[in-house]
Amino acid sequence: GGGGGGGGWRGGEGGIIKAEVQDSELGYVGRVTGVDAGPLEALAQSGCLPVLSPIAAQQRNGSAGWKGYLNVNADTVAGELASAIEASNLIFLTDVEGILDENGNCVSSISRDGAKEMIESGVITRGMIPKVEACLKAAESGVKAVITDGRRSGALLEVVEGRGVGTWFGVS
Repeated sequence: GGGGGGGGWRGGEGGIIKAEVQDSELGYVGRVTGVDAGPLEALAQSGCLPVLSPIAAQQRNGSAGWKGYLNVNADTVAGELASAIEASNLIFLTDVEGILDENGNCVSSISRDGAKEMIESGVITRGMIPKVEACLKAAESGVKAVITDGRRSGALLEVVEGRGVGTWFGVS
């Protein structure tokens, strides 16, 4: 199935995104365990732009088939997908310039260790954490990842051209 007439897919359709329950107290919230990029690559090669919701398939324990669907953080799914399809870029457009240091200045590039330190010290918090973790995951696969201010006119084009401001991951 292709997700109905809307052109979008749930990430769990066809087993594209697989997950397990993250914490039973959270209910139907999942942690990604795998991505099958094949269906996405086939769609892209046919000229389609795949659009996925962050819903993953939960596999039955020890048997074939699917148990149901789980909700997964969209930022996490984006990082996992970027890694699986070996994307050239992963771009998060947000409402801030990028990762801000303790003085409120944008960090232009960051390493895994630097990001972990900023998370542990409480400089990176809340919704920025899954974005940073997704960028780190993608960067490990060779993807250039960036978090930038999507409110700025031309921000996306600048990033695609490699000259945008924000926080870059995977840049040597």
